[in-house]
Amino acid sequence: MANEDKATRYHRLRRRTSILSAGIGALFLIVLLVSGLSAALRSASAALAGGSFTGTIVLYVLVLAIVHDLIQLPLAFYEGVTLERRYGLSTESTGRWLRRRESGA
Repeated sequence: MANEDKATRYHRLRRRTSILSAGIGALFLIVLLVSGLSAALRSASAALAGGSFTGTIVLYVLVLAIVHDLIQLPLAFYEGVTLERRYGLSTESTGRWLRRRESGA
């Protein structure tokens, strides 16, 4: 019975973290649109790309992906390192977790 309780708590915390992560991601996009930062980023991307449509899109998406990843990093660390260690599911070092995350594995 104790294992079921532990498993239930683990999954509840993972689910909450996932919901919070989705909410933060949505809030990031809303703030980006409402604040005008999206238009500013588009203009900066166009200037850096020399007016190239494809280059503008690539730069815009690249910057968005990097900023989104940085915003999500604390929750990803909690879910992928802290929670896993707390429940004895991982002994992976933080450095290895970061390298694996950077490689997309």
